[in-house]
Amino acid sequence: MAEPSRYRHYQEGQPVLMAGRRRPAGYFLKIGTRGPQLSLLEEEFVPLTTVDDLRERLTVRRGKGYPGATAISRQLLRHRQDPDRERGLFFCQLEAAETLIYLVEAAAAEKQGLNVPKDEPNDLESQAKGYRGLTRYAIRMATGSGKTVVMAMMMAWQVLNKIANPQERKFSDAVLVVCPNLTVRERLQVLRPERPDNYYDKFDLLPPGFKEGLTRGRYLITNGTGSSPRMIPVPGVWCNVDRKATGPFAAGFSRSWAPNRTFWSSMRRPTTPTGPARPSLSSSCFILFLDYWFICYRFLSSSS
Repeated sequence: MAEPSRYRHYQEGQPVLMAGRRRPAGYFLKIGTRGPQLSLLEEEFVPLTTVDDLRERLTVRRGKGYPGATAISRQLLRHRQDPDRERGLFFCQLEAAETLIYLVEAAAAEKQGLNVPKDEPNDLESQAKGYRGLTRYAIRMATGSGKTVVMAMMMAWQVLNKIANPQERKFSDAVLVVCPNLTVRERLQVLRPERPDNYYDKFDLLPPGFKEGLTRGRYLITNGTGSSPRMIPVPGVWCNVDRKATGPFAAGFSRSWAPNRTFWSSMRRPTTPTGPARPSLSSSCFILFLDYWFICYRFLSSSS
């Protein structure tokens, strides 16, 4: 699906077709106090200039063939954008994957002027312990737009790049997926490449010959249970989850991570009994938080 080129904008209460460009990124903020039922005319539009900046950069990068991206990433992107695909993907899904790849892989010079603030600790206890700000990226997508497919795309990007370049610290072949409840956890089992109903095959997300590399990754899909704040039941990992959002588009997860050696050991692939040993996993983990409207990305290293 092509990039949107028109949208409807309300002027004096009437929808007006705006052609030649896509809708600016932003959200409406209620400014009145006359009651909960307010129209668009009683709300203020707050632009998200960083998102618009990213969109413009991605358009240029797409036209140049993704300079600076790894060979694996370029093959994945081109395969999914093939106009002759039997099963096409939504543009929002393709752009979500492009955005994360750009933020992680693009050279610093290419990202000059782009300001993506870190998630800084704002409680006194965390500040007293010297916790540093985390780099986290949240992808906000509408219901039914295919967030699970995007998660599969991101997981394949990380694992396949790590298998191809074991020394590259930007990637990991250990994936931790955290979701809100047991029902969602069962639905997300399609992210496991060994399952017959996996999304990599169903949505044709991989070029020919890439599936074997994906099966060499390590995957853990779990859920947060109980009331806030709560602990995610991952063996060897203590992870506080706070459901209180910290902004209009915040995923609402806490910033406290304290993995121990048990976790890193459990996420390592054992050596094979015969033949050359497979490369062991690096001391890092690619983490995806899934909320009902968000995918929150975090890359965690055992040294962080």
